[in-house]
Amino acid sequence: MKASRQKALTYAGTLGIPVGRHLPPVGGHLRSPSALVERALCLNAVAAVSFGLPVQTGRKWIEREGLWFALTPAERTLLAGQGPAHPTFRKSVQSLCAFAWLLGLEPVLSPISPIPADLVKMLPDLKSDEPCERFRSEVHCVTEAEALGMQIGRAHV
Repeated sequence: MKASRQKALTYAGTLGIPVGRHLPPVGGHLRSPSALVERALCLNAVAAVSFGLPVQTGRKWIEREGLWFALTPAERTLLAGQGPAHPTFRKSVQSLCAFAWLLGLEPVLSPISPIPADLVKMLPDLKSDEPCERFRSEVHCVTEAEALGMQIGRAHV
């Protein structure tokens, strides 16, 4: 894992991307595929609310899908209507790109590529109250080895 980390740090450096070398390496295990799906669905709702979806719509969708438990405390506060949508929640879209790759919906994960224009279409449409079954049926998680190694050749354009 140390060699993989060094390879990723070196590659990021060649692209001019600053890297927090103080960050610890990945711990050696990832979330389960179902936990990855749950986080992606939660981030979808949080991002949608931060971009203007009514809080009540996002909360009802999360509750109906049985995902309240998978929210972080800050996300629960947002969807409970107890605080404004903090601008940092908009950055959830960037995390959704990584989840799209981990879940096999996006073939490329690159720090220099723009967010895919069709990212929103990969996720359930919360405006129309689309259930998450289609999304769950379309995901095929990358292997842990692929995720930890991030296959540098595959991870950039």
